[in-house]
Amino acid sequence: MSKGSQKHALRTRTHTGEKQFSCDICGKKFRQRPHLKVHMRLHTGEKPHKCGVCDKKFAQSGNLTQHMVTHTGERSYSCQVCGKKFTQRANLKVHTRLHTGEKPHQCNICDKKFAQSGHLTNHMVTHTGEKSYSCQVCGKKFTFNGYLKRHMRSHTGEKPHQCSVCDKKVCSFWYPFKAYVNSYRRKVILLSDMWKEVHSESQPRGAHEATHRRETSSM
Repeated sequence: MSKGSQKHALRTRTHTGEKQFSCDICGKKFRQRPHLKVHMRLHTGEKPHKCGVCDKKFAQSGNLTQHMVTHTGERSYSCQVCGKKFTQRANLKVHTRLHTGEKPHQCNICDKKFAQSGHLTNHMVTHTGEKSYSCQVCGKKFTFNGYLKRHMRSHTGEKPHQCSVCDKKVCSFWYPFKAYVNSYRRKVILLSDMWKEVHSESQPRGAHEATHRRETSSM
């Protein structure tokens, strides 16, 4: 077949949606042979595209291009609403949904919608109850990796969260810690109010000091 005939056949398949190239392993079909060739790397593990900085390899050239920004730090994609910049177009697309309110990922059980596919994945465990993350120390299982990470601190003793009031450290900034901080602040406010009351004009300074002298003399 001549090159002209090949181009015509390709244009025809583009319009008709015909997918004549099939994967011999999983049966997935493609319109073009190069797409099938790239797909086959999922099965063979071939990664011909190599990063010149860290030697990491990729199956597709586009994945290598995206990876390179981790070294350059270049942020070429800017939000037209708030100006925030991103290294990848896909990240900008997800961010834009914060402004538009778009939530394309919908739960097929309760119809709740999400802006990100990962949020939908996390939501689904509320229906399935699946616990895929296991502690390698005690075997306890969790629905989310974040829960497992927090649990691991009970074994390692790590306490990354520090109270801004008294410098106390805890392993998890959840309700117990928040309650502790709030109770501490309430005590500070209470003591402050008591101090104001004691030093108010209704009680002369000499009278207040006398209470301390009486306490000292009775000891």
